[in-house]
Amino acid sequence: DRASLYRYRGGYSLTRFEVYNIANRAKPVGERKLYLRGNSLQTRMVDNYLYFVVQDYVYSIPYDVRIMDEDILPAYSDSAAGDSALRTIAPTSIRIFPGRLSPSYMMVGGFDIASQKPCLPQCYLGNSSDLYMSKTRMYVAQNSWDGDKTNLFRFDVSKGNVAYTGSGQVDGHILNQYSMDEYGTNFRIATTTWANTANSKTKNHLYVLNKNMDVVGSVKDMAPGETIQSVRFTGDTGYIVTYRRTDPLFVIDLKTPSKPKVLGQLKVPGFSSYLHPVADGVVVGIGRQTTTLFYTDASGKRVDSGQEKDMGLKLSMFDVKNPRAPRQMFYKVLGNEYTQSEVSYNARALMVDLKKGVLGIPVYSYDWSSGKDNSWWGAYIVAFSTRTGFSVRGELKANKPSNNYYYDTNSRTCYIGNNLYMVSGNTIYAYNYTNCRLLATKTLFTIQMDQPITYDLPEPGVVVETVPIAPSK
Repeated sequence: DRASLYRYRGGYSLTRFEVYNIANRAKPVGERKLYLRGNSLQTRMVDNYLYFVVQDYVYSIPYDVRIMDEDILPAYSDSAAGDSALRTIAPTSIRIFPGRLSPSYMMVGGFDIASQKPCLPQCYLGNSSDLYMSKTRMYVAQNSWDGDKTNLFRFDVSKGNVAYTGSGQVDGHILNQYSMDEYGTNFRIATTTWANTANSKTKNHLYVLNKNMDVVGSVKDMAPGETIQSVRFTGDTGYIVTYRRTDPLFVIDLKTPSKPKVLGQLKVPGFSSYLHPVADGVVVGIGRQTTTLFYTDASGKRVDSGQEKDMGLKLSMFDVKNPRAPRQMFYKVLGNEYTQSEVSYNARALMVDLKKGVLGIPVYSYDWSSGKDNSWWGAYIVAFSTRTGFSVRGELKANKPSNNYYYDTNSRTCYIGNNLYMVSGNTIYAYNYTNCRLLATKTLFTIQMDQPITYDLPEPGVVVETVPIAPSK
């Protein structure tokens, strides 16, 4: 075929997991390093066991170029096994999913962070786009190369061991990990199928799969012409937000897995890109507020333009106690159209204190609308109550760097007792949690862009051995 798969020789991605003993916090001691060639998809912790999925792409070159094992085989290195260089995984240890191939490797595995037992990653030919994990099972989603479908692969996990146990397929593509959920022996997933002709529309679906990964129930074709913006499952209820010009919140009854059904829906302006339960029957949404744009025609009539204007970051509080009649209890808009939050695509960025009723929302705003730089980044600290709604307790603004080389606008907040902390860029800030008064700052490190950065990596291109790994069942 005059072409072969190979890894780009100009360089490669390497994922590194490090374990430190911090018994003496002034002098952390490195105990273990695990390298896997490729990019980390996601990780999970269950007790002392870290589980990972690493994606490693391969490319093509002319057939007459001499190809080495290390060019085309997945590789890893584990200090617990005494490795000082990468070792490749033997071709006989690489499994495939028939009919669901892609030019990439997916390495799945786990290890005990409190042990020096070597890690033996399972390797599959295929890509992965997201994962969901319970304490005993991992589900990896894969965008199908054959149509608008999602392939699903299930693995049992126990004490660092990972074993493939089944697969399934549904129509459409997922938004993120919150589009998936395991409840009892069933797996639930929400997807969007895209319009593929001029006359077709996007459609949204929810599927329930049994322990054999067969579809046993579904709700199809929700909100034609719209796309899923957020999903949340809580017990036997599912919440799906779609968006085109308004924000329909669907409440779906999943008590009978074979017959899921939409009980109610609510339409409000804007949309929520993340949903978080904060009380019994109460869900907070974080997303965008929008408003419809109108124009006046020649006759003086006010006409809907069919376009929306972004008004800023929106917090919504939904009452879903009556699933047949969900309602928006309160909402609040933060900032303006330039105000963005990492929470929109990474829920881990959100701080939630349910006991005190406080949200820590990282924000950044590149605002030059006035002709000058009004940009800022940091976090909003917002109090919430099911009786009074939302109130901003403080705007925590991070310092702009002294040079233009280091702009990290993704902030993190956390609380310890009555102290609140924000880490943004290269600085940590301490505040009074009650009134958000700044108490102290500490610069963590300084960036010198003219100095080379060195890393302690295993020898590239050097393979100590090719390792066969016993396949899982």
